Amino acid sequence: MAQLQTKNAARTPGDEPFHDWYSFVLSYEPRVVRALVKLLDVRRGSTVLDPFVGTGTTLIECRRRGITSIGVDANPFAVFASQVKTNWHIDPASLKKASSWFLSNLERDLHSASTPPPSDGLPQMFPRHWFSPAALRDVQILKQVCETAQPSSVRRLLQLLSTWVVVRRLARIKFGPEVYRIKKRRPIQLFPALEAKVSKALADLQEAGKWGAMPSARVLLGDSRQIDTLLDTQVDFVISSPPYPNEKDYTRNTRVELCLLDFVRTRDDLLEIKKRMIRSNTKNIYVTDHDGLLVQDFLPVRRIIKAIKGESVRRQVDHGFGRYYPRVVEEYFGGMYRFLTSLRSVLKRSGICALVVGDQMSFFQVPIPTGRILAQLAADLGYSVKGRILIRHRRSTLHPTPLREEILLLHNNARVSSARDS
Repeated sequence: MAQLQTKNAARTPGDEPFHDWYSFVLSYEPRVVRALVKLLDVRRGSTVLDPFVGTGTTLIECRRRGITSIGVDANPFAVFASQVKTNWHIDPASLKKASSWFLSNLERDLHSASTPPPSDGLPQMFPRHWFSPAALRDVQILKQVCETAQPSSVRRLLQLLSTWVVVRRLARIKFGPEVYRIKKRRPIQLFPALEAKVSKALADLQEAGKWGAMPSARVLLGDSRQIDTLLDTQVDFVISSPPYPNEKDYTRNTRVELCLLDFVRTRDDLLEIKKRMIRSNTKNIYVTDHDGLLVQDFLPVRRIIKAIKGESVRRQVDHGFGRYYPRVVEEYFGGMYRFLTSLRSVLKRSGICALVVGDQMSFFQVPIPTGRILAQLAADLGYSVKGRILIRHRRSTLHPTPLREEILLLHNNARVSSARDS
């Protein structure tokens, strides 16, 4: 498998069940996980860890193949989405009854209400400017009806499906892949859009009922730089896609969802989430960060930082977010170094770690060969680098240079120690 082809390939029917209950714009494709499961010969009885689980792509593909899986994420909405998407024990008859009640009440309230009350019941941090007044009214009504649905497993499913409809059908935003506001969105009827999502989820659960018993998928909230403190068991494989060093604020891309489900009500709530994350952009760099100290003498990182500082001087940038670009690079690779260090005691000896990573040119268009540097850091920690498998070359409208997206394969075949573990 010298290269995995995913770009511009048509979705297959196998991609759709459970994955499209909620899809995240920055997530990787199910076919990548399927290819890795086959390549690594992951079998029933094994345990797979995804320490940057996002919305559960790895866990869903593992469950469908009878493989036990564990997911970890710093974003509580990602944890919520992964938990819901891997809960296939909801009785279809119960869902049908509860969703009928839910849709009936929603339709009634949408038709009876005309304007939102003075207090719309949404958190302080909810981005109201991303919605028209009519859409905001619909969001408020939908939130209220969702919160009264029973049982809790069905309520959580309806909340997840509702967030997808709100973000993709009501909000005046698009993803490119960073979220941006648009002037107008073509008006849609909320009720039919949500009804279609519920029908699809019901069909998926009915199909899953034919598959027999499936192993568990556990999802935890936490900082994967301390993965050894989160798990009480070892794993055989890691399949994941960590953040890339770029200017994508992962909490901004899920801001509506975080607020709609009350995970974020204040700035302090948002700050708590960001501080659990790998530092990958200028929106989550803090004076107390010190992961960069772990790689301060690592020559490949120092060269990139020197090149970025040189560009900053050449462009005469001494203010704004550009000032923090060198720090982001240092903190990102320091954070990944911490993660790889912590992973050593979690991944079984002879276990394999497969990371989907991508090169970047987000900081003054200075090339950052992410996969190559992570491979060098992993080797420094005692991992064996088994390969770097090309998935595709990505292209940007801002520069002509193709950017490599690849799978970094690491083998945990040495004792757990390193000259820089401390």
